[in-house]
Amino acid sequence: MTDADLSQTSLMPLADPAVLAALDELALRHKAASGVGMQVLSFVGGNAENLLERLPDRVKDRLEAATRSALETAFTAAARSRGWSRTGPTG
Repeated sequence: MTDADLSQTSLMPLADPAVLAALDELALRHKAASGVGMQVLSFVGGNAENLLERLPDRVKDRLEAATRSALETAFTAAARSRGWSRTGPTG
């Protein structure tokens, strides 16, 4: 997708004040999130990435499997807390 595909001219015009207000709030949160705190997290994350690359492949594979398992468990718990299962809404 190109920038032209995402231009306002290719999207439906927004007229709903609630949607516009929500978008404004999200834009402010995004702008605030790109401050010093995010720069620090980005720096630390980049350093951690470099350290991970130095690990032996078998260790990286085990870390990847453990991370995948943890994310799947978290996703399942979050979905269930919102009334969803793998087959769709529950109850």
